[in-house]
Order: sequence, then C-alpha cells, then structure tokens
Amino acid sequence: MENKKKLFNHDFPDKREPQIRTGNYRFIIEGILFLTYVAFGLTWSAAGAFLKEIMDQMGLSLARAGLINTSVSLAKIFGPAAAGLILGGLGLKRAFLLASGLICIGGLAPFANSFTTLLLARFIMGLGGALVVVYFTPLVMEWFDPDERDWVNGMNFVSISIGMMLGLFMTRPLMAVFGGSWKRVLLLYSMISVMLLIAWAVFGREKPRNRVVRDVGDRQPQASEPDGRPAQDYLFFKILLDANAWKLIFTYGGLLSLYLVIITYLPTFYRVSGRFGPGSAVHAAPSLVMFAGIPATITGIWLSRRTGLRVPSVRISGILLIPGALGLFAFQNTAVVLVSAVVCGFGMFLWRSAFFTIPQELPGNCPRRAGYMMGLFWSASYVIATANTYLVGLIVERTGVYHWGLYYITLVSASMLIGSFILPETGPGRRH
Repeated sequence: MENKKKLFNHDFPDKREPQIRTGNYRFIIEGILFLTYVAFGLTWSAAGAFLKEIMDQMGLSLARAGLINTSVSLAKIFGPAAAGLILGGLGLKRAFLLASGLICIGGLAPFANSFTTLLLARFIMGLGGALVVVYFTPLVMEWFDPDERDWVNGMNFVSISIGMMLGLFMTRPLMAVFGGSWKRVLLLYSMISVMLLIAWAVFGREKPRNRVVRDVGDRQPQASEPDGRPAQDYLFFKILLDANAWKLIFTYGGLLSLYLVIITYLPTFYRVSGRFGPGSAVHAAPSLVMFAGIPATITGIWLSRRTGLRVPSVRISGILLIPGALGLFAFQNTAVVLVSAVVCGFGMFLWRSAFFTIPQELPGNCPRRAGYMMGLFWSASYVIATANTYLVGLIVERTGVYHWGLYYITLVSASMLIGSFILPETGPGRRH
C-alpha cells in the first residue's frame, strides 16, 4: 500500500540530476517569466480581433492581412536559431533582458504609417517572444529541482494562452472604450511588456552556480555538462542530427499550425460566414479555446505527476484535438461549437507540461544543450506552422470557402496523435 501511495505521488527515484537549493527566489524568477509571456500573448492575439479593421483601413486581402500575425510566427523561425549564440555571448540574464526588450518593440506598431512598418514592428516583437520561449527551458533547469519542472513547464507554456485568451476577449470591448481605435489598445498592451522588462532588469538573476548539491551524503558539485565536455562543444548544428529533436518537432508542428489558424482566421470566419449574428456566443469560441487551456494544463500537470509518464498526456491530446477542431467550424449549432471549443482547448493544452519536460529529461541533456535543442525545435516548428497558416489563407482566397482551409488544418493537426507513438518516454514512472 505504501509503495502504491508513493507511486501516485510522483515519488520516483531519479538519480540523474542533483537537487537545486535556490530558496524562494526562484518564484520571483518564475513570476516574471510567466507574466512576460502572458503580455506577449496578449499583444500577439489582439491583431486577430481587429484584423477586419486593418483590412478595411489598408485595403488588404485576407491572406495579406494574415501576415500581421504570421509575421510574428515568421520571427519565431529565426529567433530560436540565434538564441544559442546570444545565450553563449550574454548569459541567461542579459539574453532574457534582450528578448524582453524586443517584445517591447511591438509598442511601435500603433505608430506605423504603412503596412510594411507594421509588419516590421510585429516581426521584431516576434523575435523577442521566440527568444523568451527558448530561454524558458534552461532557466527552469537552472532554478528548479527535477521534480518541480513538470508543473513549472505547464505554467510557462500556458502563459501565452492566458495572454491570448485575454487579448481575444478584451480587445474589442477596449476598442469601444477608445472610440474604435485598435492602435490605442495595442499601445496599452505593449506598456505591460515595458513594465515587465523593468522588473527583469531589477530582479532577474542567473542561478548561483556554487549552490548545486547532490543528495544528502554526496555533496560534490555537478559538472556543468553531464558528460564532462565543455559547454562550447555543444554547437547548434550537432542538434540537427538528434532524432529526438525531430520527433518533438513533428509532433508539435501540426498542432501549432492549428493554433495559429484559430487566432488568425477563426474570429474573422465567425464574423463573415453569415451563420451567426453579431451577438452570438459563438464569437467567444476562440477565447474559450484559450480559457479551456487553463484547467487542461492543470489536469496535464496532475496526470504527469500522478503517473510519472509523459507520453500518455500527448496521446490523449491528439485524440481530443481532431473532433474538437472540426466542431469549431463544421456545425451551425452554437452549443456544439462552444463544447467543441472546450474539447479543442483541452487537446491543445493537456500535453504541454509533460511534453516540454521531455527535453529536460533526455539522457545527457544539460541547460545549455537543452537550450540548443529548443532553439531548433521552435525554429523548425514555426517554419511548418507559418507555411500552413499562410496556405490556409491562400486556400480560402482561391476557393472563397473557409471550410476547405479549416479541414486542411484539422488534418495537419493529427501529427500530435501520430507523434505520440514515436516520442521517447522519459518520465521516471517508466521504470515501474
């Protein structure tokens, strides 16, 4: 009975890493990380809420206007590739400070006097967000014990969705307050990022290197790299040959594509489809997807810790995702659409805690090497997602029917389910 109790409380022996004694200051670090990405998601998703206004003001087609959001995605291709070099040159604190500063550049978007300038501001903001998400992994590995990382990862990777939910839900009401001005709303959101930049400049730190200890009775410091090689030996190009990195990319690429389509095109689809009136609750469906991500992430953390396994959460998400996505656009019944939004939200977020713990648990990984791996992961994933998001816009433009593009992206999202059968199981529960 005692052994069963330990099993379900995630009391799995794992001697691969030492415990990290950093005190409560790690929660200050985590608070800034979390809120920085919330603010980024808030600014990113806001454009989907006023995409039609920008199309009307600048005379843009749907596919071209969609670049306002996909320019952020495009930046996430290049940013992660450079993240390792920046990390090596600046260290974690200054690298994260630079990333936060780039996010603040999004505050210049309201002052753009041309579509090109608007895209440039959004692109630079996207670079900042791309760097932040890469630095999550090494910062969490430095500041948190191995048995804490699953819930910290879950919180970090739901943060952007909380921001996006708020952006989709709050933007149009705030536009009404500001006389219909999307520019004032975007400027307000960007000021939040500026305040968080200042907070990191004051409170941000790297973990004290001399406070790493092993289990009681073994107090020798851990080498900076697990195999004894110096950090600079882990060059970015070596990760290109890592099969596990590409398994992670394949699994995530389809879901990320669906995620971007939902925030970019779905609000406009509901407004122009003619199926639902202006006051219909269906218009809240994209926000509901993001909102469902909060309990889904908590459930995913609980499931990961209870079982000590990573892959089951990914597989369950893949099973939920396809019917949830189809229900968002294939039916005219409001209740069906809203229930589907909840199911889709669970499919999009249940897996995150477990999935992003895998790179931290792979044999031989250390903070720097994991940072390089996540740089490749995010770059390649956004290549896939940006191409798919733009392709959906082209399909809609060519056919004049949103449904064909949405059916296509739903099929692409099946990579989550397929990938769950090829991912390595790294959780400590695999030995039981």
